Amino acid sequence: MSAKKTYWFWLIGLIVAIKIFSLFPSAIEQYYSGGIYKGIGAFQRILFGWVPFSMGDVFYGTVAILLIVKLVRFIKTVRKKQAGKAYLLSVGRQVLFFALSVYAVFNVLWGLNYNRVGIAKQLELDVQVYPKEDLLHVVDKLVTHLQELDTIGRINRAYVGVKQNLFQGSIESYDSLAAHKKQFVYNYPSVKPSLYSYLGNYLGFTGYYNPFSGEAQVNTTVPSYVLPFTTCHEIGHQLGYAKESEANFAGFLSAKSSNDPAFRYSVYFDMYLYSRRYVFNLDSNL
Repeated sequence: MSAKKTYWFWLIGLIVAIKIFSLFPSAIEQYYSGGIYKGIGAFQRILFGWVPFSMGDVFYGTVAILLIVKLVRFIKTVRKKQAGKAYLLSVGRQVLFFALSVYAVFNVLWGLNYNRVGIAKQLELDVQVYPKEDLLHVVDKLVTHLQELDTIGRINRAYVGVKQNLFQGSIESYDSLAAHKKQFVYNYPSVKPSLYSYLGNYLGFTGYYNPFSGEAQVNTTVPSYVLPFTTCHEIGHQLGYAKESEANFAGFLSAKSSNDPAFRYSVYFDMYLYSRRYVFNLDSNL
């Protein structure tokens, strides 16, 4: 068997194994999320956490440049009418192999967490569909919290707007939460400002997790009252909560545990936006 066929064989075998494993959430929770991934995440954060800038962003930028160069070469070849059947098949195989490789590495490094049992099971929550009246009660409570925190939440806002203080405050929020919920122990921190923050203002992202480097990136150019919850949310992804709703809940629990009113204001503000959206979906006139 040639080297290329061997690579294809192992890649397809790995993808099949990933798909089969993903059908067993309890096994993923126990062996991957609660075991293998903890080691992977810790190793990545130790490896890149000390670097002052985002290595993952550098990686993304490098890959993007290489893909653009290859695309330009492909377009030139087609325009020169030099793209025969053999050439097109070769390019197709390369694209497919690259896509399957990214899929496999993504799942091994982090993506399998999408299939875990999840945070509701961990915390023994009774998740169900609640009536509109309960949602409205929650919205009222969130508004009350925001009003109570509005003045005192401004005191440290400039302090939190400094990146180092923001990240350290988020780490301390998780430390406070982990004191009574061990699932949220956050070792070897690796939180960094995104190199593409200004681009994010046009594309609409406030933060993201890089599964290939284990870094949490935050768009630090958005208003400072948004930043604490966003940072805690991205750390939630680092802890293996892949689904947005689960990272939101981890971020909520941690920021709510903070001693800093600026963090608590931030999380209640974001939760208010979410709950308001649900109210609109239920009753837009209301």
